[in-house]
Amino acid sequence: MNIKARRGADIQFERTDWNLFRDGCPEGETPEQVIARTDNVVSQVRAISGDVLLFTSGHFIRVLAVRWLGLEPTANSIARFSAGLGNVERVDVLPFHQMGRFKWKELKLNYTLDDVQPPSVNTIERVCAQFRSEGLRAY
Repeated sequence: MNIKARRGADIQFERTDWNLFRDGCPEGETPEQVIARTDNVVSQVRAISGDVLLFTSGHFIRVLAVRWLGLEPTANSIARFSAGLGNVERVDVLPFHQMGRFKWKELKLNYTLDDVQPPSVNTIERVCAQFRSEGLRAY
């Protein structure tokens, strides 16, 4: 089955436990390959002495941000980092896929993520628990 050219919502319909960041994309990159590619970008950017502007996808930017900080792209790693900052008052886990929907409709554009479901209550609670285990308030 070629999942590379399919939407996450379609894949999750067939494999309800599938997670792009954990499982990667069959017939595509594994999470380890994405991390290696990201680390290569980080190395190249750090070698440049001037300003740099990167254009990328939403999925890759998430991995890039945590790898730039030297973290693993997991909720546990991000929770430990956030708690260590000492100034994080709370963490809100948001259904980010649907928050920008109105902008697309106002522009009369097709919102391609319209059928992407927000995280389940169980997923949100699991991620919140990871942040709470580090002493942070999470909702």
